[in-house]
Amino acid sequence: QKSEASTRKASQKLQTAAFHSVEGLKQMVRSLMPAGRPSLRLPPHVSEARVLSDLDYLVTTLNVGLLSPEDQEKVVRRYGHFEIFFTDLWDWRAPVDSLQVLYEHWREDPIMQKEAANVFQEGQSWQGSYYCTQGRTKFSLDITAVKVVDGKEQVQADLTFTIAKK
Repeated sequence: QKSEASTRKASQKLQTAAFHSVEGLKQMVRSLMPAGRPSLRLPPHVSEARVLSDLDYLVTTLNVGLLSPEDQEKVVRRYGHFEIFFTDLWDWRAPVDSLQVLYEHWREDPIMQKEAANVFQEGQSWQGSYYCTQGRTKFSLDITAVKVVDGKEQVQADLTFTIAKK
């Protein structure tokens, strides 16, 4: 029984990974625009023109609206969630090398890490929505505890999904 209980408790923990995400891309792009906050500088071997070209290519490739309705349905069925589609394109199918380099540079930059510190606070409620195979899905993330372990923040939260009826 103890083993079963610990397995159940472990399966309820959400582990996040450092894969590419839409929100990560938005934050990286924002960090390139100095607006009274710390900003990221491009690595010397990455030009602005190349970054803009790669961003344009990635966004165009992500635009499933350019596909036929049958192909759009195939994409939705294959990936289920947009973030999975996004990550697959970025990591494997779209040659956006400058974005790969810049994203890692942004992710590891100490100033950017400092800017992201203490974002989550106990008692906060984060809410949003997204679309996937079941349609519009609302979610809320209610922060129940935040602690620092080995220099990294650990966040405990209740994650709730609500699927809108058709």
